[in-house]
Amino acid sequence: MKGLIYKITHKDTPEKIDYVGSTYTFGRRRAQHKYNVVKGKEHERPIYNCVREGGGWENFKMEMLETLEDCDVKMLRLREKELIKTLQPTHNIYHLKTKH
Repeated sequence: MKGLIYKITHKDTPEKIDYVGSTYTFGRRRAQHKYNVVKGKEHERPIYNCVREGGGWENFKMEMLETLEDCDVKMLRLREKELIKTLQPTHNIYHLKTKH
């Protein structure tokens, strides 16, 4: 499967990465993020608080950083964690607390 690594940034400050994530279905993941800002089981995560405080989903953009061909979930998560360590997004705190 083709894995995708993406970033979420505020449109006014695109140089500051707020969140890095991974998925196999970009459009579906974007819809999940949009939903979780308003309601949803992950509503209180730091990224969603950031989006609400930053004026809502309309003020943010979600863009692909990398595409990984033929990757399984383990490979995708490993690459995501590497990019989180390198790019240090401001709202991936819960990822940094997990075991690597």
